[in-house]
Amino acid sequence: MSTLYLRFYSSFAPATFLVTIACAWLYYYWGGTTLPALFFFKLITDYIFWHLLRQLNEKKMYYYYNRNLSKTSLWLFAFGFDLLLFISLLVIIAPRPIPI
Repeated sequence: MSTLYLRFYSSFAPATFLVTIACAWLYYYWGGTTLPALFFFKLITDYIFWHLLRQLNEKKMYYYYNRNLSKTSLWLFAFGFDLLLFISLLVIIAPRPIPI
């Protein structure tokens, strides 16, 4: 069952991952003061991807309907996983003071 969720996410993963990488680079370069703006930017771009994919892939959703997966569960998993990757990357890349 989880492979179907990952298959759905992989249809737009490169685009969202590119936005995640760009946000992580900006966070590393400009620091923590940009975090609210980057998080808001990430949510806005995810909404744009959701809107475009919802219109362009309406007929492809029948594949998931036949597997008893709702649109809501697919989108919640996809964007939850995407935000988990985003936050994990920001935690990894966060500048830390060097202990002396």
